[in-house]
Amino acid sequence: MWNLRPSGNLNFKPLFSVATANWGFAIIIAAALLSLASYYIPLPKDTPSAPSIALASKPQPLIEGLEFTEYNHGTKIYTLKAKQLFLRNRKVEPFGFRIAFGKSMELEDVNVTFYSDKQPVSCLHSNTALFDKKTKNLVFQGKPLILTKDHRALSANEIHWDNAGRTIQARGNCRLSADNLDHRAEAIKTDIALN
Repeated sequence: MWNLRPSGNLNFKPLFSVATANWGFAIIIAAALLSLASYYIPLPKDTPSAPSIALASKPQPLIEGLEFTEYNHGTKIYTLKAKQLFLRNRKVEPFGFRIAFGKSMELEDVNVTFYSDKQPVSCLHSNTALFDKKTKNLVFQGKPLILTKDHRALSANEIHWDNAGRTIQARGNCRLSADNLDHRAEAIKTDIALN
C-alpha cells in the first residue's frame, strides 16, 4: 500500500504560488511565440486564405448556376444568369423592434441581357443583385455596369430595374458614356438602350 499522507509539517502555499506564477508566465510566452510564428511560417498551399474563410461563413446557396428568362405576353424581356442564389431574411427595425418580412433573393455574379424586338439591346453585369419576387424588380449592386450594342455605357453605385415600367434607374455616382461624351449625375433614369 502506498501511504500518501505527508509525514511532517509541510507548507504548500509558497510552493503553489511560485508554480502558478511560473505557469502563467510560461503560458503568456508560449502564446506570444505561437502568434509570432504564425507570421513567419509560410502556410501550406491547401490552407484557405482569409477571404475564403469569410465566404465560408455565408449561408449555403440555394441554387448554383441559375438562368431564367422573363417574358411579357410571349415577348422576351431579359435573360438573367447568376452564379449563385441565396435566400436572406429581410429585417426592418422601426423604433428598435426587429420585424422579419420574409425571404429576399440575393444573386451573385449576375449577367443580364435585355431584349427589344427579339434582339439583344444591352448587357448588364453586377457582383450582386436583389430580386423582388412580387414586382420582379431587380436592384444591382457591386459595381454594376450596362453596355449597349451602340457602345454606350452606364455605371453607378446601384442600378434599379423597374420591371413594370421597363426602365433603368441608376443612383449614386452615375456615369453615362455615350457618343464620345461622359455625363455624370447622382441619378439617371433611362431605357434599356440608354437613350
